[in-house]
Amino acid sequence: MPDKQEFQYPELPDAVPEPQEIALPVSQEQLFLPWLAALASQRIPYRVDYSGDRKVLLIPIASAERARYELELYEKNTAAWRRAPALSTSAARPLLSDAGFFTALFFSFSLLRFHLWVENAPADWRSGGVWDGALIRSGQCWRCLTALTLHADYAHLLNNMFWGGALLALVASEFGAGWGVLLMLAAGMLGNAINACLLPQAQYQALGASTMVFALLGMLSSTATLALWQQRRQGRGVFRIVHLWLPVL
Repeated sequence: MPDKQEFQYPELPDAVPEPQEIALPVSQEQLFLPWLAALASQRIPYRVDYSGDRKVLLIPIASAERARYELELYEKNTAAWRRAPALSTSAARPLLSDAGFFTALFFSFSLLRFHLWVENAPADWRSGGVWDGALIRSGQCWRCLTALTLHADYAHLLNNMFWGGALLALVASEFGAGWGVLLMLAAGMLGNAINACLLPQAQYQALGASTMVFALLGMLSSTATLALWQQRRQGRGVFRIVHLWLPVL
């Protein structure tokens, strides 16, 4: 009679351990380092799993809620500047272009050459071209333009050649040589015309390119102010905008 064998129960598998960490996949590569910085700043423990195609943050379950809160807070605080439009291609342009440089040289040379011609001219060009409010209002509108080309002496001329040339180079680099010169002349003439209309009691005469110089400064300040205003977020950059307008004021 065969020996009676004792029945043996099969061994049960070990209980599956509960996970001790949660996995947070990094959806975008550019978020990896900022997420690590956000967690590290709050001393939240983490590990990084590099085994797959994407990086995965492994957070202890005890710190999971804090980690989610900090990452959501980071996303909320940085959403505005991450959605901001990229800077225009004009920001990549050099401050001074070749066209702007040679336009400034041409402007300065033209002022000097015309001044030398006026000095040796037989007729009194200054009296026929200076700014005179009463004569401009009576119909001599050409004085709004001719007054911009006349200067009292060489010190007056050199001052406008230097500052006018420097500012025109920047304006021509920003808007183009043709538009830069056209805007400069139009703004200078408009300034002289406005002075003639707003100062009916003026009994003096004026000459010089200073009106164009201030017009160029105003164009540069306006352009820079607009660019800064578009980039301003929550009050940042206000002092820089005011600072740009201080020379005009």
